[in-house]
Amino acid sequence: MNQLFFAPDLPDSDFLPETESHHLHRVLRLESGSEIHATDGRGWFYRLKTLHLSAGRMKVEIVARERDARVQPLIHIAVAPTKQMDRFEWLVEKCVELGAIRFSPIICARSERRKLRVDRLERIALSAMKQSLRSTLPEIDAPMSFDAFLEQYKDKDLLFAHCEEGKKQSLTELTAPREAVMCIGPEGDFSPEEIEKARAMGASMIELGNHRLRTETAAVHGCSLLAAALR
Repeated sequence: MNQLFFAPDLPDSDFLPETESHHLHRVLRLESGSEIHATDGRGWFYRLKTLHLSAGRMKVEIVARERDARVQPLIHIAVAPTKQMDRFEWLVEKCVELGAIRFSPIICARSERRKLRVDRLERIALSAMKQSLRSTLPEIDAPMSFDAFLEQYKDKDLLFAHCEEGKKQSLTELTAPREAVMCIGPEGDFSPEEIEKARAMGASMIELGNHRLRTETAAVHGCSLLAAALR
């Protein structure tokens, strides 16, 4: 499988989305009878045969369907948006490639950016899913306040990375649950009050090494370590 297409309506519909159909027809110039691979974004891979173009959408025939047999860690990244948008977009792209399936942008006391274009981030996540030949389309929450995030995900296992002094665990030492939420703060780190709120809710305090990292670097590094721990 060299190239993967996104077909969220499979297997109920035998038409590809317009964007994918355009790429097949106008860019790749594939003829009827060509074989392609696609995912529905819900953990299934499909081998398809192209038939013909109808109203701008490619009609296909399902040749084979199989569940993605690879272990899929349920990595959820909660991270404060970076001041520079391109850094946050890079963060989303790389974390998807590493296996993240959900993002929660959290607005913290020290956040310098409070608005995001979720639709653009969703397109970046989709592209990264296809590029890395993954079968699960990541979800991206609307930006929420730190307190709203804690309330919404209070029943999850929160892994709270911060730079303050105190007792912390290394991800390499932690017996991580299969589904975990890694929390990364803004450029100025979480405030002491936010750290105490998370600790009071039972979050695990973790460290990501001996050096201070940028927000986007910490998210990607933590995602990589967590993916390895959850395999």
